[in-house]
Amino acid sequence: MIWESAYWKDDLLRLTRILKQKRHQKNWRESSEAIVEKTAMTGFYIIRKLMEAKKLSDTIVHQKIPVRSHQHCGKPVTLRNWHHIDRHYDFAHRHLTQRSLTWLCNQMIHSYVFIVSLDDKNGLDGLYFASERERNKAIHYLSIEKVVEVFGTVGTNYPWRSHSTFNSKTQDYDVHQD
Repeated sequence: MIWESAYWKDDLLRLTRILKQKRHQKNWRESSEAIVEKTAMTGFYIIRKLMEAKKLSDTIVHQKIPVRSHQHCGKPVTLRNWHHIDRHYDFAHRHLTQRSLTWLCNQMIHSYVFIVSLDDKNGLDGLYFASERERNKAIHYLSIEKVVEVFGTVGTNYPWRSHSTFNSKTQDYDVHQD
């Protein structure tokens, strides 16, 4: 359990700086893509741990994140073909939705499909991802600006007030943070 959240939040802000630098990178190698994937996965893991430890305000935890989704076309996504996203998902149509921060963390942490998206100038644009459970339903896209915004917001969030009540069903406290 996290006692002092500053260590975790400071790391999250460090990861934010890495992603900001990658937005302007022009030459991409496999190792560069791996750095982005590890950075995103680690950042979303930190966020999930902070949420579970009740170290974030309720407004942060309950925020909705805009995500773009593309439906699966039918052929199973497997360990041998997951990287061919153009064959598996309908990029001609997109669905815009609002997802919970918990859902986003879980999708990133359990990503089965993870593809770095580059813009027309070869800079980091966003992330395509799908968890093992979602891979044969849809692929999702999140802009790198939104990732940086979420990491920055969480990394600087220090609730100023907390109140809790004992929940007899869970045998633990329900904690609310302002």
